Amino acid sequence: MVYEDVTDTAPCFPFYFRQVLAGPHENFHYVLGDPATREAAVVDPAFELERLFGVVERDGYRIKAALFTHGHWDHIGGVPEVFGRGVETAYLHAAARDHAKVAEAPDRFRFLQDGDRVLVGDLVVEALHTPGHQPESMCFLVGDPDGPRALFGGDTLFVDSCGRTDFPGGDTDAMFRSLARLRALQGDVTVFPGHHYAQHPSRSLEAQKAENPALATTDREAFGALHCLTH
Repeated sequence: MVYEDVTDTAPCFPFYFRQVLAGPHENFHYVLGDPATREAAVVDPAFELERLFGVVERDGYRIKAALFTHGHWDHIGGVPEVFGRGVETAYLHAAARDHAKVAEAPDRFRFLQDGDRVLVGDLVVEALHTPGHQPESMCFLVGDPDGPRALFGGDTLFVDSCGRTDFPGGDTDAMFRSLARLRALQGDVTVFPGHHYAQHPSRSLEAQKAENPALATTDREAFGALHCLTH
């Protein structure tokens, strides 16, 4: 089982931040927190949770929320374990309301729509509905628009690629529209993907607009021919 803290490779943010590589499919788990309240949230917890929660607790933070980008097992597999480790609320897009993991702890889930905001202490997390890989796929945007922001891309936006659309529930047209929306984001935004599928564990969105074929392609027909949509 892989477990590697790659936080030192990430940009500096005015909020608490950890990026951890874990699991058999090179998943990234993320923890973000409010330095004032010491409250934190974890993104897509699935593997090596005892170690992850232990590191965060030693840093003086308490993980009270779990944010799920979508319902595939390698992202939401930490349910229900996270609730036994102090997580009070889990957030998932409303399209996954009937997910089997929700049924394991229905009173702990809150369902998001596009544009909803989650407070982690006083830190604001914005939910962006980005279907394509799955109907419920979301990205989470964190940080002040006038400063550095983090975009947690889940399996929608990877570094140098994008999520597959050939799984059940996938939709290439929806993915094309979702990536166009992310391409339109402005300012100092860093992409943090759901998997370590590229040379870099993160990359600036501005650089990805030029380097990532899935993000740079504005022609629908050309987009549909991209290798990443089925591999």
